[in-house]
Amino acid sequence: YAELIARLREMEPGAIIYVHGLIHVTAAKSQTDSTHTNEKINARNAMLQQFAVQQQAYYVDINEVVSDANGALLPELTSDGIHLKAQYMELWKNYLMAHAVQQ
Repeated sequence: YAELIARLREMEPGAIIYVHGLIHVTAAKSQTDSTHTNEKINARNAMLQQFAVQQQAYYVDINEVVSDANGALLPELTSDGIHLKAQYMELWKNYLMAHAVQQ
């Protein structure tokens, strides 16, 4: 990713770069799938946030609007416990639009 960002900056020096955190999974998925756990996602997101700082990029994390109080993806937003349903793409888009750097 660092090489990709370096190349983007070379090609488009004024580009604003965002690093997007991984979206949580539902509590049920996290408890039954050793690969997709919210604990692992939180650890990865911490690394992504630090990476964004190192790359002088902006970190965005939609989990604040799609997760419950325990930090799990709201079950009604997904059909597989991992991915947002199509009708919630607008929620994602609106979050990104509201949290993007304004120029």
